[in-house]
Amino acid sequence: MVSKDARKAIERYGGSKVVEFSDGNNTTIGELNTLDGHAMLPWNLHRYAKVLRLSINELLLAELYLIRQWEEDKVIWLSMTKWGKRLGVHPRTLSRARVKLEVKGYLTPVGMRQSGIAEYQVTGLLYALAICAMCDAHGKFFKERGYCLSEAGAHAYMDDHGLSFDLNFKALSELT
Repeated sequence: MVSKDARKAIERYGGSKVVEFSDGNNTTIGELNTLDGHAMLPWNLHRYAKVLRLSINELLLAELYLIRQWEEDKVIWLSMTKWGKRLGVHPRTLSRARVKLEVKGYLTPVGMRQSGIAEYQVTGLLYALAICAMCDAHGKFFKERGYCLSEAGAHAYMDDHGLSFDLNFKALSELT
């Protein structure tokens, strides 16, 4: 039985986004990105940063966006000026990192606030982290199911679902 806190974490990080496999099994993005009721995304994000090909600034910004993911499909906006001051980083540095996250498919622009700040969804990043979790031979997915996706399986999954991420599978094989 899943606790109330576990259900909240699963729903927050993609509880309704079902991942189906060729063998008939399925899971949700939320279940891949949670463990025992705890959101695993910050830990997963740091674990898979090399696989996702994230620079330190992109990693920092991706974490800021994920922290603000309070519910599934939530629109998130961050003021680069405000966060630049808080972090001691020039706002242009954060803006460049945001553009790179968009190009990599991890952030999806969905609108603009009246103040001129762009709004984003992190669905791409959630999917990319879930794919990393499914391919990790040392991760929760492997421990529960006894197998993990191969690189070819991950590419087939991305092709079937219209996803395109340039993942570094060599870095994934080096994880312990």
